[in-house]
Amino acid sequence: MRTIKCMMDHLYWADGRILDALEESETKNKDLLMLARHIAVAEYVLPIELT
Repeated sequence: MRTIKCMMDHLYWADGRILDALEESETKNKDLLMLARHIAVAEYVLPIELT
């Protein structure tokens, strides 16, 4: 379980970096924003499936 926690901690750190970059870029690219949303939703489901 420790390995999974480390993986999730890294995942959340990486997501934070991505979100920060998106905010700084002030992008209006709908495809990019949809991809980021898709990734976030998939990552939300992952821990639920692991428990």
